[in-house]
Amino acid sequence: MIIDDVTSQLASWGLNRLMAQQAITAQNIANANVKGYQAMTLDFSAQVDALKNSVSEDVIMQNLASMRNHQPQAQVINSDIFGEKAVELDEEIAASTANTLQYQALVESLNKHFGLMQLAITGRTS
Repeated sequence: MIIDDVTSQLASWGLNRLMAQQAITAQNIANANVKGYQAMTLDFSAQVDALKNSVSEDVIMQNLASMRNHQPQAQVINSDIFGEKAVELDEEIAASTANTLQYQALVESLNKHFGLMQLAITGRTS
């Protein structure tokens, strides 16, 4: 197995994670004024821990393959004493901005990676 397989799979998982988190953030913002709506979040800690504990490319690929079929469930953010958690618009906008920046950085990194692959294969760019 070559490192590019692992790099591509990790990048794909990262992009999917960011898109899923952005969807939940957008849902929170859209429902900010709905009475009784409870803010949601996604928990990726189990998947990230599994990747951190991977010791070889094969284990990373196995973990990524199992993650493809298991999407994290949206969870209600800790409720207040009345059982509700109002959407904090400032926090949601900040989370949306952070997600967007991470997504753009990952896409830019992939573009550079693929550009280097193209250069290695063809000996020239474009």
